[in-house]
Amino acid sequence: MEYPDSATVNQQPEFEKWTYRLALEGKPSENLGLIGSFVRKTSEIPLRGYSGGRVSTADGNSKTQRREIDNFFVRGFWTPGGGIAGDLSLLYAPGQGKYFIADAKNSDFELNSGGYGLNLGLSHPLGDHAVLSHRVGWSRVESSRSADSTTWKAWRYSPEKNWGVQTGTGATGYMSYEGGWGDIDQTQDSLSWQAKADWEPIRLLGVEHRFQAGFELSRQEQTYHRKTTYTQYTASVNTNTCNMVGGGVDTETCSLSRPWNTTTFAGQYLASRLIYFAGKFDVENTSRALFLQDEMRLGNVRLRLGARYDKDDLAPKATLAPRAAAFWDVFGDHGTQVEIGANRYYSRNFMVYRAQAKRLALQSTSQTRTLTGGLLNDWASPTMATNWTWYKLGDMKVPYDDEKVIAISQRWLGHTWSLKRVHRESRDEMVLHLRSAANYYWDNTGASKAKTWALSVESDRPIRLGGTATKLMLGIDHTDLTTSHADYSDTLSELTGGLDRVIIYDGKPMAWGARPAQNYNRPWSARLLLTTEIPAARLTVGNFFRVRDGFEKMIDTGVSVPYDNTTARVWSKRKFGTAITWDVNLNWRIPVTAGQEAFINLNVENVLNRKNEIENSGNELEYEKGRQFWVELGYRF
Repeated sequence: MEYPDSATVNQQPEFEKWTYRLALEGKPSENLGLIGSFVRKTSEIPLRGYSGGRVSTADGNSKTQRREIDNFFVRGFWTPGGGIAGDLSLLYAPGQGKYFIADAKNSDFELNSGGYGLNLGLSHPLGDHAVLSHRVGWSRVESSRSADSTTWKAWRYSPEKNWGVQTGTGATGYMSYEGGWGDIDQTQDSLSWQAKADWEPIRLLGVEHRFQAGFELSRQEQTYHRKTTYTQYTASVNTNTCNMVGGGVDTETCSLSRPWNTTTFAGQYLASRLIYFAGKFDVENTSRALFLQDEMRLGNVRLRLGARYDKDDLAPKATLAPRAAAFWDVFGDHGTQVEIGANRYYSRNFMVYRAQAKRLALQSTSQTRTLTGGLLNDWASPTMATNWTWYKLGDMKVPYDDEKVIAISQRWLGHTWSLKRVHRESRDEMVLHLRSAANYYWDNTGASKAKTWALSVESDRPIRLGGTATKLMLGIDHTDLTTSHADYSDTLSELTGGLDRVIIYDGKPMAWGARPAQNYNRPWSARLLLTTEIPAARLTVGNFFRVRDGFEKMIDTGVSVPYDNTTARVWSKRKFGTAITWDVNLNWRIPVTAGQEAFINLNVENVLNRKNEIENSGNELEYEKGRQFWVELGYRF
């Protein structure tokens, strides 16, 4: 498929994006400072309404996706004296966008998002030997979807349903989709308070100690409101009548217009129904944390020991995470430094699982209907789905990561050379398992391991050549990643056939739920940043080079083969090639008057316009962005 025929933003053939910025700062008084900014970003992305360059004869073939986001930010600093300092930040960031579902009629919808934020900090002396700091934060994040339709229908092409495009030769190879996904409102409110005390250094048995202790208290509440019932109709079946067994005629999900792949039947009806009922729920969680740290110094060695205790209402148990790090300035001149660390981090995201379960509780089971005596049966009364019961969290463990770090840095030839090794082991990860047909359960059997080596070089002072000064930053890293399980973050969208549906991979049949883990990791990557200043021309030139190794993943070939009286989709492993990019940034400053200047920024991304494969959609390749030019005009005063 060519990019000019793209119907998805993942493959943008062209777009227009504008960014507007305004920033102000000042000091109304000696003790008060203010910073304010406003940023607006807008974009228009022309796309095809139907994929693969195919043309609909009864619907729009050129559509435009539009986005707009604003960001209002104000921050103030207050230093009245006596060791007291305060700050206040306010944020307002609304956004909206207009979208459509590709290959479907009457499928436009709007997404509105954004929110508010407030952050207040205050620090003051605590007696003569400590400083007490407070931080209070509040935020509200909102997102909503407003769709043109609350019903989705999957018709086969016919003279009446004549807007679809042909993508294949099978029963579903020529479809006319229509409708949308309904309206949803979501909010998340967060309120937090952190207080910590930092003590002045004290000496005990010849060792300098700096103690820190504190606590955090936070409250979160999520609300989910499906404002309209959404109904999904699929599985077109041949029929010669739209008359119903109980009398009446089905005019909504039946059509007496001959489908494209039959000459025997007069029409079609939609035989499968799934309902997402209108409803509302909320999920609340209160979290508490305590932390304690002692940073000890003896000569050129610093040792930091600490621990963090966390407890919240939704996690199955409280956790205690140890933290330890040691730093050695070998010769006491910051020329040679060694760092060793061992830390544990717990993942406390059980609020996500609770919300997912409650969303599933609004869903019905999939229903089917048939013909009786040549007449259409009506839909049976819907029954609620039970897949929300998969989220049984009472006996769950809290997933955690153990991280070990060792690093050494050396100043040499005007540069700092650093080598770091990070070993991260993830344990008790939550995984969805297939117990038997249509019977799933969560447990904590997942485990992952990542080993990373990173080498970096950074200039301590510029490299001078003629009238230029260049700073260098080079980074090379290698990551070895292994995991015990597949990524089930998209499980719920894959349940049309169930986790136990059969696929063919590597020539062998297997359940979708038993597929091997996807590996998106690029083992090697290298980055080089060169920043050159040319003072005589008031010009700064930045060159950023990046090389990333290829990776392998499973892809859907789009081919189905016969299997056990039905068909199974064939998946294969695909190698994605090395990705190479070169970006350039030019900044030109133009003096206007004392203390004021205009400036021009020119960014050229992917100068070589190289095609870097990153993903596939179905059996079609997707790429990173091609060559792009960005120009920014500004004025400082």
